[in-house]
Amino acid sequence: MAPNEETKKIYYFSKEGKENLKRVIDIVREWVIDYGYNKVVVFTADGEGPLRLREAIPAEKAKVVAVSFPAGQVFRWKNEDGTIIEKTPKVSDPSIREAMEKSGITLARGPMPLEDILIPNVADPKTEAIKQTFRLFAGSMSLCVQAILMACDTGAISEGEDVIAMASDTAIVARSSSTRYMFHPSRGLIVREILCKPRHYDISRKG
Repeated sequence: MAPNEETKKIYYFSKEGKENLKRVIDIVREWVIDYGYNKVVVFTADGEGPLRLREAIPAEKAKVVAVSFPAGQVFRWKNEDGTIIEKTPKVSDPSIREAMEKSGITLARGPMPLEDILIPNVADPKTEAIKQTFRLFAGSMSLCVQAILMACDTGAISEGEDVIAMASDTAIVARSSSTRYMFHPSRGLIVREILCKPRHYDISRKG
């Protein structure tokens, strides 16, 4: 092996989903311990990921930042009988936020950088193209990237530092950036390494 080469493992899951969360946490813990990364950004809707990660990684080893949907976010969908179902992210529950605070987890919430501003019958093809490009690598890849952007935008992490970002079935190492400078030639976000991802897609797409 040449002096400028390095071999590391990438883990592939047989399918997408939260059932991979435990293994993702194990993998992230290995990278924190073995390679010294001291900041982990976790995209979460219910707080489970960052809380379980905090149990696996002592506070002196790494700062954990939980990133979630903006306050007031409501998900709506139609049930089979046509009724409208509404649900808010569990991270809005005061008891979950209190548990994260007691565990030393920083919570960052705000608008998703790659989601459209709601204008009736108008979509932004640029942000949708960016989001779909990340999904070529993994359905949760866009969540990992947006988590880093949002963490920088809110000041939870600084721009330009290498951090680990994870969702329920995907984890990466990336140089952090704010949303504004995402594509900047010298200050922009760079995905340095993929730690784990699904190999087959059964939620975000089929294949």
